[in-house]
Amino acid sequence: MNQALAGSVYKPHKNSNKMSFKTYLFLSFAAIFLLGGCLVIDDAYNGLPPGKWRGVVQLEPSYITPNPKGKRLPEKLNLEFEDVTVGELPFQFTVSYPTPDSFVIALHKAGGEIILSDYTIGRDFSTAKDTLTIRFPGTTNYIRGVFEEKILEGHWFYTHPSGEQKSIPVIARQGQDYLFTTLRKTPEADVNGDWNLLVNVDSEQPEPAILSLKAKENELQGTLEWQGRRYEALSGTIQARKLYLSFFDGRDALLLEAKVMENGELYGALASGGSGKMLWQANKNQRNQ
Repeated sequence: MNQALAGSVYKPHKNSNKMSFKTYLFLSFAAIFLLGGCLVIDDAYNGLPPGKWRGVVQLEPSYITPNPKGKRLPEKLNLEFEDVTVGELPFQFTVSYPTPDSFVIALHKAGGEIILSDYTIGRDFSTAKDTLTIRFPGTTNYIRGVFEEKILEGHWFYTHPSGEQKSIPVIARQGQDYLFTTLRKTPEADVNGDWNLLVNVDSEQPEPAILSLKAKENELQGTLEWQGRRYEALSGTIQARKLYLSFFDGRDALLLEAKVMENGELYGALASGGSGKMLWQANKNQRNQ
């Protein structure tokens, strides 16, 4: 044995069960590599993964063809909104972990955010997936859904103005850092300022409203005064002659789409929660009575 140790190369006996030095090094490095890989891959969280998220409230369009009453529906006015997915009201939020075992959701609004920390995590045993219920402060409204990896899918439960409890499908995905679209079409009109709206212009009693817009390149922000309420912090985009704005705070959900016409007026559709879409028009020249 002493001669073997003194030699330049260690040659074990053919029947020896001892591991060669090279084999030992190989297995050691392999174990370290695999262990390191496990540590990198195993980023387990007790809730939604951290980072930026994009959600959509999947509103259903109320206008379809045929059109027996001859109403001025958006598709009849060449107002198709091909830049975005029809009927989707987008919103953004960020998930962060102030402590390793709890997270908070920051719901983004133009110029601010709403912190959502009232939630419950459960388990859907029929699907073996985790469930999440997120409650909105100051309301009885909430989102409930199942989440797996980078997707949350469920419903927004809310109280309709009629007092009826309703729900609308919601889906959110991690890593999507945009609101309506990633397009960057150069705006072809100046929409800044106050616009005098008539909502439900295809009805016998259209409702007056005021929409204040502020555009910077493709970014668009707005404030809507309608039905005795003021909806601040609408966020959206302007693409060529098309406008898109959304508002979602858990209490209310608004989606506005419009087109700048050749005469300078705006024609569009407004969806409020589950109430369907209402046609509207607006101008800057005169205030509605």
